[in-house]
Amino acid sequence: MSEHKTNSDIRISNTKRLTNLLFRKGQMTKQELALALGISQPTVATILKDLEAKGLVRDGEVQVSTGGRKPLCHVPVFDAKYSVGVESGRHVVRMVILDLGNNCIASEEHELEREYSDAYWKKINELINAFVASNHIDETKLLNVGITIDETMRNGVVISEHESIKPIDLEAVANLFDYEVFFQSSAKMAAIAQIWASETSDEFVYISLGTNIRGAMVTDNHVNNFEAVNCEFGYILEQGNTKDSGVKLVDRLGASAILDKSGLKNLEAFAKKVEAGDKLCNQLLDDYIEALSRFLFNIHMIFGWKIIIGGRLSPLVQDYKQRIEDKIYELCKWEGTTKSIFEISEMKEQAAVIGAALLPIDNFLSRI
Repeated sequence: MSEHKTNSDIRISNTKRLTNLLFRKGQMTKQELALALGISQPTVATILKDLEAKGLVRDGEVQVSTGGRKPLCHVPVFDAKYSVGVESGRHVVRMVILDLGNNCIASEEHELEREYSDAYWKKINELINAFVASNHIDETKLLNVGITIDETMRNGVVISEHESIKPIDLEAVANLFDYEVFFQSSAKMAAIAQIWASETSDEFVYISLGTNIRGAMVTDNHVNNFEAVNCEFGYILEQGNTKDSGVKLVDRLGASAILDKSGLKNLEAFAKKVEAGDKLCNQLLDDYIEALSRFLFNIHMIFGWKIIIGGRLSPLVQDYKQRIEDKIYELCKWEGTTKSIFEISEMKEQAAVIGAALLPIDNFLSRI
């Protein structure tokens, strides 16, 4: 049975849709907005008048007329609000400030070893305060601060398979900050950033290749089951009657599969070793490409959606994309398609911190 929508429900829905469209696309005329949203021009005019009163939209340039009154562009005021995103990495803290148009106003990176202690979170609070002050952001225009962590989370609590790591109630941690903050896993924040960046597809699987292998399912431009534990790909166990049966995927595709086994500290050093013909590094690369190709093929068979890869190891995947595609093609050539099943996010490892800043903006625009 369909839910009956009142006039108020429809008005709120139209406002949300128009606001999100205008702030994502930039300036548009009333006619363009009405056509894109399938609503009347008087309805568009009423919404725009309300947004102008709130300081979120202003009049732009008059366009060339094709007959009749010249259309006027309506321009979103991107600097009406700002948002801060923070990524708590294992060895580094990244921060960005975005305006309502997803324009990066400033970014910083600080070396800081992650530890789940009050002192650690208070240090991040100090970094945020200094970051906002140094960029002269009007605090009355500042939305919430989004903080992303590369950990498994359920309903605002960090959980772990390791008994030595106790569940961490992030609601209590939030009380240590001067600004209102919220926490979310890094892969889901990266998926939020990818939704904003995507122009062609509203269904995809986002996969972050880093210390662990995490991801998110996106349908209709929304992350599915946002608060639940899902897409923890790193915990998938290999199957079969081999000595490798039961090995976790993270041990095949996580950063340790390359860096720890090669004894190197970063991907740049690994790439140089590969180029120089180092036998160990080339064997590790071959094993990585083989495992990644099988994994992407399996995800393709399950979902049939576009796969987008980001995270720390995405530049490596970009360098060897053709080799990976060739292996995947051999596995699924019976489908009769020559299209690539995956692409690399342009944001790479920056996606999570950008997504952390974007979610408050998304929430703000949806509440107008």
